[in-house]
Amino acid sequence: MHLPDVVTLPVPYELPPACYSSEDVPWSWDKQYKKRDVLGQVWP
Repeated sequence: MHLPDVVTLPVPYELPPACYSSEDVPWSWDKQYKKRDVLGQVWP
């Protein structure tokens, strides 16, 4: 059995991904966010 030399794998972002900045904060499901996001929503 012969395997292909190249396998195409679509990903939903640009490669290589951009680095995080020092202002970025990881999102957590159990933390309350009062600042509105880009869609105007807060969590929870």
